[in-house]
Amino acid sequence: MNKLASFPWSKGIKSRRAAADVIKIIIFLSLTISFSIGMTNIMRNEADEHLGIENVEIYTSGCFWNNQEDYWDIAIKMKNRGASDVTFSGVYINGFEVDDYNKTDPVDGEAIIDMYESQTLRSGEIKIFHLYIDGPGGKRGWQKISSGTSMSITVHSVHGMDYPILLTLV
Repeated sequence: MNKLASFPWSKGIKSRRAAADVIKIIIFLSLTISFSIGMTNIMRNEADEHLGIENVEIYTSGCFWNNQEDYWDIAIKMKNRGASDVTFSGVYINGFEVDDYNKTDPVDGEAIIDMYESQTLRSGEIKIFHLYIDGPGGKRGWQKISSGTSMSITVHSVHGMDYPILLTLV
């Protein structure tokens, strides 16, 4: 018979060795998971940069009626979260393209926006654009727009991506 097996402390050494093995496994797994998450992010950024994947986020869009000038002012805040620049080619309201670009004073029922017709948003850049819709008149019938009306605004890019904004006028 083994004399060491009869000592009470001999069982404690074996259980401590088992705990050390479990700790080693936990540390190994956590390092492996951290490494794989890091490599995934690096590969995603590289793919975005080389493939030119667009990633534009619309942070806020708000609107108000300007009583003094008689038009709707809709603010659109956009951020380019992708690795490449994004160039926009058009803005559409309920399927109709705005009447004019790079203007801030609508007349006769026009819908205009203060961005250029070919506006570029650089990687990481945040811009606020204002869309102005004059109340009465106009060829597109903007005079029918009133408080409580739901609108679909779409910003279109040259690469064919659409960035929709759904809002209700207040």
